[in-house]
Amino acid sequence: MSDEGSCSPEPKNSQKEKGKEIIPGDPHYNQPGHISTLFGVIVGQHGKKKQDNSLSGMYGPLLYVSPFTNTVFARTLAEDASVQEVKHDETYFVHTPLYELAPQGFPMNPAQADTLYSMMRNVSYRSDACSQAYDLLVVFQQIASFTRPQDRDRTMTYILKIDHFDLSNPPSHVLPHVFPLIEQPSSPFRYNP
Repeated sequence: MSDEGSCSPEPKNSQKEKGKEIIPGDPHYNQPGHISTLFGVIVGQHGKKKQDNSLSGMYGPLLYVSPFTNTVFARTLAEDASVQEVKHDETYFVHTPLYELAPQGFPMNPAQADTLYSMMRNVSYRSDACSQAYDLLVVFQQIASFTRPQDRDRTMTYILKIDHFDLSNPPSHVLPHVFPLIEQPSSPFRYNP
């Protein structure tokens, strides 16, 4: 989801942007876009606004969204984060290639979406990292498809319009998903900047 973008109401120039497809090299490719207030907005460090990545719970049981950092985790990292944060009330931090490329888990701009897609297809990364990237992209793409066009951010629009985001047939090195029961936080979101 967009990070540090503008909030509703939508800026005037984004009407032009909606009809235009963003591609690598475009000035908007590496930038977050409009943040709809549909899913909630979190004010982080220095007053910067972020999309609430819990997306009103639309991410389902495959992922875990940290109430401490607003980071989205998949697979074993989701399990580990859930245990540490829900059971022990401690912030979970991870330093992996995936979270170096997409620090919030969900892509924050079209460039991060492309980076996660490339990572998912690249056999030089560990299978679990490729599988986590795949899960994050699939869930993000599904959420984007269920979101009204006027409420989508730049990355949601991008991941639905770009032809190469066909996630229906994952590469063979992406591991089949085992559905763990991820314990979700019961308290309201409490992002600590």
